Formats: sequence, C-alpha cells, structure tokens
Amino acid sequence: MTTEMKFEKKWGMKPIQLQAWREEGAVGRVLLSSHGIYSVATAEGIVKTKVKGKFEYEARSAEVFPAVGDWCKLDEGNRIVEVLPRSSMLARKVAGLKSDLQIIASNIDVLFICMSLNHDYNLRRLERYLAIAGESGAEVVVLLTKADLSPPEEYITEIKNLGGGYEVIPVSLVSGLGLEDFKNWAIPGNTCAFVGSSGVGKSSLMNALMGEEHFEVGGLRNDDKGRHTTTFRELQMLDDGVMLIDTPGMREIQLTGDEGFSDAFGDIEELAENCKFRDCSHTNEPGCAVWAAIDEGDIDYDRLKSWNKMKSEARIAASRQRQKEKAAEKRARRYNSKR
Repeated sequence: MTTEMKFEKKWGMKPIQLQAWREEGAVGRVLLSSHGIYSVATAEGIVKTKVKGKFEYEARSAEVFPAVGDWCKLDEGNRIVEVLPRSSMLARKVAGLKSDLQIIASNIDVLFICMSLNHDYNLRRLERYLAIAGESGAEVVVLLTKADLSPPEEYITEIKNLGGGYEVIPVSLVSGLGLEDFKNWAIPGNTCAFVGSSGVGKSSLMNALMGEEHFEVGGLRNDDKGRHTTTFRELQMLDDGVMLIDTPGMREIQLTGDEGFSDAFGDIEELAENCKFRDCSHTNEPGCAVWAAIDEGDIDYDRLKSWNKMKSEARIAASRQRQKEKAAEKRARRYNSKR
C-alpha cells in the first residue's frame, strides 16, 4: 500500500472522492477554515493554504468553497484548486436576508445532535436540527446530555414519537450513564460531528472520547445558558482513528430549502397524505387528517405550527436560492459573450 493510499484510508476517503481524484497533483482533507486560510492534512503532513485565484474568481456561491471535512485537490504550490464531491453535508442558511448556505461540516458519517436535560432542552429547536440533518447524508444520533439532572425516560419517549427512527442516548459524565453506548458510535475511520447549543457538553463528550482534557470546557452561566468555548469548526483525529468535528454553539438554525421534513416530521407528512384535499393547508379544511389527529390528542398543536413555520421558511429560502442561481447564470452568460 502506497503512502497516498494509507493516507486516504486513514482520513476516511470515500469512493465518491476517490473516483473524482484522477491521481494528478496532491489531495488533502480540510481540518480547519478561518478567514480564507485552510489547514489541510496531506500525505506529506499538514499545510496551511488558500484557494487558488482562479478557483475564487470562478466561484458562484459561498458553498462551493472548502469546508471542514472536505477533500480537496492541491496544485504544486499546495493551493486548493478543486473541492471533491461530498458524501454528506450539514448546512444552514446564513443569518440575515442573504440566501448563501453556511456549510457546518462535510463528509460526516455520524452526526451527534446534543440537547442538555436542563433549561436548554427545547423540542422545537431539536426539530430544526433534525430538519437540517435530514438531507445531510449522515447517520443521526440524539444525545441527551447531563442526564443526571433529570430522568430521561420522558424525553426519550417524546423524541421517539417524532418518528424518523433516531437513536436517542441519554448520557451523563457524572454518573457514566450511556457513555459506552455513545462511544460505540465512534468507530475508527468514521468522522463524527457534534452540534448543539453552547454549554450542552459537546466538548466534554469529545474529551471523554479522547481520554484527555483536549477541548476547552466552559460550563454554564447562572442563567443555564452556555458559554461559547468553541469558536470555530475543526476536525481532529484520535489515536484510534476516530475523527471528530467540534462546532460552535448555534443561536439560529435557519433553513436552506433542502431540508428532509419526512424525517423530522414523518408523522405529520404521513397523515397529510390522507387529507381529503391534496392541497390541504391543515388549517380549517374539512377532512383534514392532521387536525383529526390533533383533536384525538395524537399530535401536539405546537408541532403542527412548527412544521408549517419551517415549511414556509424553507420555501422562501429555496425561492431566494433559485433567484440567486439565475442571476449568477445570467452574469456568466454576459461575461462569456464579451470574451
């Protein structure tokens, strides 16, 4: 096995990336991205680099730029010239009115969504995490952290009732509850990413996997809100070959328009197929199967409101993205016609 092949295997290169790499030049995986500077692991070691000027000039949107977890082609000067196809991608819309996507992490095998069993726990926020995770291509595991603060059984049932078949694991670093079940998902050769609000214990769980206090832990303020200890996304490899991506706590989870609502709201979408009218808005139409379930107490009304709000938000985001793509195509045609 060549040095390059050992490197590809060690860092988890997937067939989709291997097929796209024509074995000319070098290839590397992005470990860190900060203000246009990238730390990239290569077969020769870790290099700090930028994207090549031509790459930046031809980029039509922010999401084509390298993100943490990406595999990239490098030229002789170690500049990034191409991002290889992603096997998975977790993204959200940037804050504000812009339609750009912010890639949280790419090429993830397992996505741990962390919710703390203190005042941070919020089912509506979890639905948003599940929505953006639905189309990521990663295996989703919900970790109920700090499970020593409150009996987890009721929370587990509540999340299981959302549908989607998610694995839900209550964990406590104080009592040791669930730690072995959690560690069983961290398989050598796999890339695991952690998302959740500040202070839910992401860094503490990663330290538990590493067996050392590597990631800074900030704990909670007096109001039960987390301190921001992780300020950027970074991929790190453990001694046993498990790769971890830590992410900053996210205050906003804005949708991109490509969310997997059939996973996050599988129960409602399944009921909606049985409504009398195909274009049922699930408000006051006769024969609405969703409202019938609410009347029977099978579905909470707040869950329907959350679904309607996110569907509307996703439609707007998708429309803005289409308009942006059309504008970019128009600019490209105009540029090419003048050449």
